[in-house]
Amino acid sequence: MVQRAWRARDSLAALLAAEPVARPKVSLPRPSALLDIRQISVVPPQSKAPTLRRVSFDLRPGEAVGVIGSSGSGKSTLARALTGVWPLASGKICWMAHRWISTTRNGWRI
Repeated sequence: MVQRAWRARDSLAALLAAEPVARPKVSLPRPSALLDIRQISVVPPQSKAPTLRRVSFDLRPGEAVGVIGSSGSGKSTLARALTGVWPLASGKICWMAHRWISTTRNGWRI
């Protein structure tokens, strides 16, 4: 039993020490999209007060954003506004210089 364990260990060590085959790299085009959020305010359905007030930011090609905050701070509201699930009370969301989401309940509009 011990000899089988040693052989298995040696076999695993040899496998892990083997050099992986290098894969050819894929050439990707440079990102070109721009997301521009300007002064958006969102009032959730069944509510009278805005959860988000005058939020602005932009994302340039190659950038990323993380949305963090305590419970009830508006993270999900922002996601719903960005995806058009909830309408904007004011402001605009533009994708590559085109108005993407309107301030009406119709949601997505280019």
